[in-house]
Amino acid sequence: MAATAATEQIEPFFFGPPGRQLFGCYHEPQVWPAREQGVVLCYPFGQEYIRSHRACHHLIAQIARAGFPALRFDYYGTGDSQGEDADAHLAQWQSDLGLAVAELRARSGVDRVILAGLRLGASLALSASARTADLAGLVLWEPVVNGQRYLDELRAQHEQALLRFFAQPKDHALGSRPGELCGFALGEGQLAALEGLDLRTAQAPRGKPVLLIESQTTPDLTALHEQLQSGALVTYEHVPSFTVWVEDVDKGLVPQPVIEAITGWLDKVFA
Repeated sequence: MAATAATEQIEPFFFGPPGRQLFGCYHEPQVWPAREQGVVLCYPFGQEYIRSHRACHHLIAQIARAGFPALRFDYYGTGDSQGEDADAHLAQWQSDLGLAVAELRARSGVDRVILAGLRLGASLALSASARTADLAGLVLWEPVVNGQRYLDELRAQHEQALLRFFAQPKDHALGSRPGELCGFALGEGQLAALEGLDLRTAQAPRGKPVLLIESQTTPDLTALHEQLQSGALVTYEHVPSFTVWVEDVDKGLVPQPVIEAITGWLDKVFA
């Protein structure tokens, strides 16, 4: 029987090339012997990152307690990594994810890696999965399936904020090509990349276990589930919960049933 470690061990650090350093936190596995697979967590973007940050920390901590070496990190131009909002780009974040996978392998000694993501982070994980050597599996927590609809959601949230905070919201109205949404700058390249994001053309590596988990049933995720079933070993779970990425950040909410469903699936599939 594995022995449980007494305390959580987290190592914060910077990694990556000079001038483009990324901030990461390595979570030591909390049981011995550790699992043969590691987990890289891919955050969402912008306000969704801020509002779900506590929940993501709880998720990765519980994954480490289950014995998986785990790494969470900030993409370039986000969080505590180098770069500005306007420098951010989906293509760069794909490269960042590759660096994070290599960093986890170097620190933990594992070869096989599970990519786990929330919202846009889940979209990045799926898109990067075909290029990740020794991929063990995927956890897709409410991925953004259609980039244009995602931008429309952000625009609606931005406009609602204008109504709350400005006496003359029309003076701050968004143009047709917004350079900022919900307090985060969007360069033209990033805007175009998000507009072109469509997971309906993505495929998970054949034969790999995939968990697709959602709390709010949507046509996009229903279609994605059907599509992924053609090649991957997909487990779909609907776990009723609040959408932590849109809740007031001051509430500090953690969707524990969702976190337990994810860690339970990992424990079962990678026993």
